[in-house]
Amino acid sequence: MGGRPLSSPPGVLLVLTWLLVGGLTALVGIRALGIERGTLLVLAVGALPLTLLPAYVVLALAGLQRRKWLAGSAGLLVLAHLLVVAPALGAATLPEGTAAAPGLRVVTANLYVLNPVPRQAGQSLRRLRPDVLVVPELDAEGLAGLRAAGLLDDLPFSVVRL
Repeated sequence: MGGRPLSSPPGVLLVLTWLLVGGLTALVGIRALGIERGTLLVLAVGALPLTLLPAYVVLALAGLQRRKWLAGSAGLLVLAHLLVVAPALGAATLPEGTAAAPGLRVVTANLYVLNPVPRQAGQSLRRLRPDVLVVPELDAEGLAGLRAAGLLDDLPFSVVRL
């Protein structure tokens, strides 16, 4: 156990880096083709603004080590990242008259996880005065609680699929 630090062979790090670049490239390709299916894949692709951040580190390190192919691949991922986040960087200008336009309050609520008493959740939701309410994980008990809270009296139109 002399004073030698533990380290992995450079080849292992290079392989792991290429695996990272390959995985990120696959996610970008899946997003570009619009073929993301399944919860984990949809979450990973949806998190691309964060998921692609390691590409910057790979680009810098590959450039310092003069690994042209790796730097080029990471550079393409950085470009993809910029294309993903660019639309969110600029604020859109609103058309004239927008301030006087009627508002629409859309509320989404998950009654399945953090709301064990649907009637209380319904009362809280009613105080928000939603124009549109989306409850993705609604069961019969949750629907009954929303009705008991009077929330659905304020929302005369509904589409319910239990």
